[in-house]
Amino acid sequence: MKRKSIKKGDSLNRLLTEAAKCFSEKGFEGTTIAEIADKAEMSQGNIYVHFPSKIELFRSIIANEYAHAARRITETLNDDISMQSVISELFKCVRNKKFPMDHRLWLEIMAVAARDKDIRKTFLESDKLLHDSFVALLRRAAELGIICGSDDFDRVTEWVFALIDGMVARIADGAIIDIERQVEFSEHIVKMVFEGRIER
Repeated sequence: MKRKSIKKGDSLNRLLTEAAKCFSEKGFEGTTIAEIADKAEMSQGNIYVHFPSKIELFRSIIANEYAHAARRITETLNDDISMQSVISELFKCVRNKKFPMDHRLWLEIMAVAARDKDIRKTFLESDKLLHDSFVALLRRAAELGIICGSDDFDRVTEWVFALIDGMVARIADGAIIDIERQVEFSEHIVKMVFEGRIER
């Protein structure tokens, strides 16, 4: 196969994008470096220049995807915050099947993290970054009087993340067909919590 001439930054972005697609489609164990190289239109040796192993490539995808999501939340902090903007940011990853990552990839990351200590370490570090970003958003929203104050935004964030992780898993396996209906219902419940109409 003829390889295209690609700049270094473009090459890395293409590699990460194509690797994420492969992991999403075939899973971590079912994906080979050769397949990723073919999809990314680069040599296997070039992949190893960037990442010494498939695990390191997978860990990089996790860190990049979660950092991207955390940046989006931080950007929301800098915008005009409203109840709707906080809730919309939360459920963006459920509505948009490609943000921060494909639902099947999200589910694969959680499954591999449950089995592999190195992946779990990266997952937990990345999840903490996302968690802390969302807690900061909730605190700011509470300071502005947009949501009810809480002495435990960590607990609220864990509940919301569990809700979203569950929805993403059910979407990935095809159990949720009418995504918009389920998201609207979940947004309504979260809004009631944020308004203090449901006891925390």
